[in-house]
This record gives sequence, structure tokens and C-alpha cells, in this order.
Amino acid sequence: MKIAVVNANLVTMAGTPVRIGSKMDEVEVIPNGAVIIEDGLVVAAGEERELRGELEFCDRTVNADMHLVTPGLVDPHTHLIFGGSRERELVWKLKGMTYQEIAQRGGGILYTMNQTRFASIDDLLKEGIDRANIMLLHGTTTCEAKSGYGLSADSELKCLEAVALLAKNTPVDIVSTFLMAHAFPPEFKNDREGYCRLVKDTAEKVASRGLARYIDVFMDEGYFTKEETRDILQHGLKLGMGGKLHCDELADSDGAQLAGEMGLVSAEHLLLSSEKGLVAMAKKGVSGVLLPGTPFALRMKKYAQARKMIDMGVPVALATDFNPNCWMLSMQNVGDLAVYHMGMTPNEVLTAMTVNAAYAIGLDIKVGRIQPGMQGDLVVWGVKKVEDLS
Repeated sequence: MKIAVVNANLVTMAGTPVRIGSKMDEVEVIPNGAVIIEDGLVVAAGEERELRGELEFCDRTVNADMHLVTPGLVDPHTHLIFGGSRERELVWKLKGMTYQEIAQRGGGILYTMNQTRFASIDDLLKEGIDRANIMLLHGTTTCEAKSGYGLSADSELKCLEAVALLAKNTPVDIVSTFLMAHAFPPEFKNDREGYCRLVKDTAEKVASRGLARYIDVFMDEGYFTKEETRDILQHGLKLGMGGKLHCDELADSDGAQLAGEMGLVSAEHLLLSSEKGLVAMAKKGVSGVLLPGTPFALRMKKYAQARKMIDMGVPVALATDFNPNCWMLSMQNVGDLAVYHMGMTPNEVLTAMTVNAAYAIGLDIKVGRIQPGMQGDLVVWGVKKVEDLS
């Protein structure tokens, strides 16, 4: 089937698979633009007058009425699969309790761990479908989904199997990440080395079954050390998985530096990363995935230094970090926070939610841009200018 979108203020983001520095702010709008999609792939995009000959042979035409048309949004950091919820923690946050204090009181990751272990794969899938459909309504057509709330071999495999089923039962394209190194479960409280061994053993099962494209570790104060993190990531890399890193959210854990040294695909959060670490990331082209919804949900005053990272040449992407502690499924909300709390321009935000976000999950040859050969994922917005998105 051949579909055309015409009469659009079209933003294709065509060109290089990632944008850094001042290039992030260079977003071209094509007035009276058109896109032709055949069998799910873009075959042509540009000024409508230049495509008139091809438009005549389309089976269906959508008139955008001069509204903004962009690539589908890409969310490169989510925790879509978990059991239960943590709304009770809101009152604790309002009382000024920190992330660590909430965990010590019985909340946080370990509370969700118990709920996730108890949930059936059907329960996890149903919840995942509902969440993915909400994301789609807000313009997200591709996302990453991490495990990390099972914290046992069986539960982590169950979560990744749920992600695989989710990918087959929703229009949203999903990339999976193995994040068993998210926290230490109670049964390994006094055996960190034993749990790290279990993570590596489980990674081998994950790799052999093709359940995850990436491996991730939460390296931060009170969680995994730099040595533990390096060991787990190196094991995952040897198994053929790409490396990602949660880091520098609660303290400068030297995570950005490690991500640069190891040449990981991305480092994520980065609220407290050192300049030395950011330089290392920029040098190796490591994506900085920023999650402004997280400090917002935690009522923190500190946000990642997006302006500094952009000026330093770090490939900056944005994501929701959807999880039980940050119930945010809309990349549009993330974009607003990026503008008003991190000083990014609307153009930079759109770049960070499309082409750069696709690069951060290794899908830059498939999504994030509107050009021939790319997937035909589009958003027709209810506004006519990029500036109106924020």
C-alpha cells in the first residue's frame, strides 16, 4: 500500500545519523512538504510540487493541513515491564525524603522487585501493552525497554520474555536491555560478589536466547561500584551485547568517565557527571541520554547540564525514564522539562527525541529520520511550528 502525507510543514531530520554541537539546533522546515510511504518504508520526502508525479499513484492521501509533521519520537530509556506501582511514595517525597531514604523505608526498587516476582508473564504483558499504547498516543513510535525489577535469574528472564511478547503485540518498535544489575536483592545483601556472578551467568542465558540487545548497570552511590560495573559490562560485551550505563544520578560515580573509556553506546542520567567524564564521552561519541522527568518526579533541584554537554560535543538524547518512580509516558512532557529546566531550544529537543534518540539505541539506520529507506513512522502534530511543541 502506498500512502502520502501532503500539505505539511515537514521536518525530515534527514542527513547524518547523529547531530552534535550547534548542528542539534539546525532543524529545517519544508513548507508544503510531502512524504510518500510504501509498504511501511519512506520512498520519497520533500516539497510537494516536486513529488506531484508520484503522488498521483498513492492509494491513500492524508492532508496535514499545514500542521507540523516530524519523524516518530524515539524514547531510548524506559522500564516498561514491572509489577505493581509505588504511588504511596509520593507522600514521602512531599515530606522531603530522598531516593535513598525511600529505599531504606521499604520503597524503591526492592518494593517493585517483590511485585514483579509475584506477577505472571501475562500480567506483565497486559500492563506493558497498556503503557506502550499510551506512549503511541503521545507520538512515541520506538522505545527501549529495560528489565531490572526482577533481580533474580528467573524473574529477569520472565521480564525480558514479556518485552519480546510486547514487541509482537504493539505497533511500537521495542529494543530490549538486560538490567539485572539494577540493585542488590535482599538475599544477596551480604554477598555482592555472588550476585555479580549471578548477573553474569544470567547474561549468558539472555544472550543465548537473544532476549536483549544491550546490557546495563546502575553504577551510583549505594549501588554498583566502578569495578563491579566494569566487570559486568565487559562480560556482556564479550557475549555480543552493546553496553549502556545508568550513572552519576545520585553522586559523581565516575560513570561518564567509564562510559568514555569503554566506548559504551550510552551513559544515562548524568546529573552529577564531571567535566572530565563528559569530555571522555564526547571523544568516543557516547550518547548522553538525559532524563529530566526523574529529578522532576523526585523533586530534585539539580538537572543534567544539557547546555554544557551540547557545547562539548556530547550526542545528547532525551528519554522519559518511565518507571514506577517516574510515571511519565509522554516524550512531549520530557521536551517541556528539557526546555524549561535544562535550557535546550525546541529545535535541540526535537533532535534529541528523534535522530539522536535513535542513535542512542542503535536504530539510526531505521528510525528517527524521514528519508528514503527509513521506516515510515510519522507524527502529525496539532501545531504548525517546532517552537509550539514547547
